[in-house]
Amino acid sequence: MALTKKPFARYKLIDQHLKRNRGLSIRDLTELVNEELRLLESDDNSGKSIKYQVSERMIRNDIEDMQDIFPVGIIKRNGKYYYEEHTDSIDNINLTEQDKTSISLALNVFSRFKGTPLFDKFSDAITRIISNSVLRKINTTDTAKYIQLADANAASGIEWVEQVYNAIVEKRAISLHYKNFGEKESVKVLSPYMLKEYRNKWYMLAYSAGKEKPGITLPYRLSRIINIDETDESFVEDKEFDGNKYFKYAIGVLPKHNEEPINVKLKVTGKGMIKLISEDKVHNTQEIIPISAEEIHVELRVYNTSELETFILSYGEYIQVLEPVVLREKILGRISKSISKYSLK
Repeated sequence: MALTKKPFARYKLIDQHLKRNRGLSIRDLTELVNEELRLLESDDNSGKSIKYQVSERMIRNDIEDMQDIFPVGIIKRNGKYYYEEHTDSIDNINLTEQDKTSISLALNVFSRFKGTPLFDKFSDAITRIISNSVLRKINTTDTAKYIQLADANAASGIEWVEQVYNAIVEKRAISLHYKNFGEKESVKVLSPYMLKEYRNKWYMLAYSAGKEKPGITLPYRLSRIINIDETDESFVEDKEFDGNKYFKYAIGVLPKHNEEPINVKLKVTGKGMIKLISEDKVHNTQEIIPISAEEIHVELRVYNTSELETFILSYGEYIQVLEPVVLREKILGRISKSISKYSLK
């Protein structure tokens, strides 16, 4: 993107000249900014200098915007512009060490989106933060030594987040080229409502008006998207959809709204596991009943899904299903099959 289209680049140039406290007219500032831009920008293909033109109106708007964004005052006296205080600068942002630490953490978290259109969309705001003299040291800190996040690679579907997010906000239907594992690519017209991340995978909740699954709001895994096209189809509101309720009884992203949730009672043993489950709720319906120092019972009201079974099995010998019997037998059957694979012949 050309610097003429990046307001912060112009703010920096205007700031440099106003800090000299000589007083400059709009015409003077416009000519100086254009001169700086001609030095900064060139045609990558030919190497020839390009004459970029910033208008006086743009510079006048920039002066107004700078006062809204930054803690500076700009006054006009005898047709010339000055900083109200000689110490004013857009670099002067009063931040505590705690503020700097918080911003450093936020930048590190947002770096998961680097290389995606979503990151590029906010790159100017990020540049404004880290290029400020107060915060330069934050950007040079090797935060990876202290904070490590799960990799946000293409397999997570993150490259589609911005397009889906924009369609949700704008209430716009999309034509989705989608391919489930082992199946042929299909095209679906969807009305997207919500994005959800689960285990470093991104999902979209969307209403399908197609013949395959008409009138249903379902989760779609973003990593299975081949392409997203615009469509003339109208955005459809699912009057029954409520984002706060959709996952109320779900563990994971595959709720069974055509079934009633079941009441599950689990026996948890071992001080370490008791502490873990007591501190980190496995579900918002979780209730803990203390039995002894070595045992608790955990009650949940959830949908009976494969993700529920996987969750129970992931805790191995520390969890036992007490109720319902049908789930207990299902878990027992899966354990028996696992044992049979390790049996000596």
